[in-house]
Amino acid sequence: MRFLSRWLSQVSRLLTGIEIHPGAKLGRRLFIDHGSGTVIGETAIIGDDVTLYQGVTLGGTGKDKGKRHPTLGNNIVVGSGAKILGNITIGDNCRVGAGSVVLRSVPANSTIVGVPGHIVLRDGHRVVITDPKDIRDPLSDVIIKLATEVHELREKFQKHSHESLGAEPNLTIDEGSSPANISPQELFQDDYQDYEI
Repeated sequence: MRFLSRWLSQVSRLLTGIEIHPGAKLGRRLFIDHGSGTVIGETAIIGDDVTLYQGVTLGGTGKDKGKRHPTLGNNIVVGSGAKILGNITIGDNCRVGAGSVVLRSVPANSTIVGVPGHIVLRDGHRVVITDPKDIRDPLSDVIIKLATEVHELREKFQKHSHESLGAEPNLTIDEGSSPANISPQELFQDDYQDYEI
């Protein structure tokens, strides 16, 4: 009865602003609060006792075939505007912060926030990110590239300054540590010493 289910889905979307594909599998006691703008894709699977707030998208990335939407476990809360994309799994008892974009599977009992989403709480304990690369944020990649270029420019400037004064350059950089292999913390130790990363 594909036509009837599709028709009912479209009528429901017009009346409620919530779009649930007829192929999605929904658990018991799914609660969609202030649901306007909520979208649940065709191959999404939602467990029991899940709460979705307005503007939540359980969608695909356009790269997968077959199962291409997320699977949510039991007892999950997804904040307003959050996007959970792709064939990934969100474990039981998770919390997804408002506005987060989750692109990777998340273990049970975790809290995820940010763009891209990263774990800040797991099993009741705070998760401290010690390496910015763990977030896999494109903006962090750009910052690291800029830091590397600044490091190279400092080297050139120091070398040029010594040459113009007729002195030998006094660089204290190991040959084995090229700028590409140096972390932002190492490049700018003075800048990082006052912050906890």
